[in-house]
Amino acid sequence: AYAYITFAKATASTKYCIQHQVTPMYPRNYSQKLRQLLARYETQFQADRDLYFELDAYLEIISYFEEDSQLTKALEACERAFVHHPSSSEILLKQAQLLMDIGRAGDALPIIEQAKVFAPGQVEVELLHAEAMVNLGQLEKAQTLLDYLKNEADAHQLSDVFLIEALIC
Repeated sequence: AYAYITFAKATASTKYCIQHQVTPMYPRNYSQKLRQLLARYETQFQADRDLYFELDAYLEIISYFEEDSQLTKALEACERAFVHHPSSSEILLKQAQLLMDIGRAGDALPIIEQAKVFAPGQVEVELLHAEAMVNLGQLEKAQTLLDYLKNEADAHQLSDVFLIEALIC
């Protein structure tokens, strides 16, 4: 579904209209299902309602906004998602990561602590915690946590541990 905008332009000799095709709000390379989900999500604000979405749907919405560099909207979606899914460590981790991406590691720490309650011992949570501590200059605490994670992480996670550790040097 395309919208059209009509521009009227007057010149000294003639008056004419240009009809310009406006591209859809969401790029074509996204699935129809995702476009419908995003449209439904956005429509709730116009209707001043709070619709319920499944956790996976919220994660898709958040990922879309993150990939589209709409980090403020991604954070808002995290907050809405948490209202409906208050025990989701995935939402909390996503929110903390987004906060860190915009330079708010201090705001991310309490959210990471909350995620630890719902996902105790989860390496991804601990990695994000270490990264936040590095960003806040708490290098010794971060190094202690990373040393612990070296023994707990699988091969893929271990590369993340070394990547964060490289930030300390």
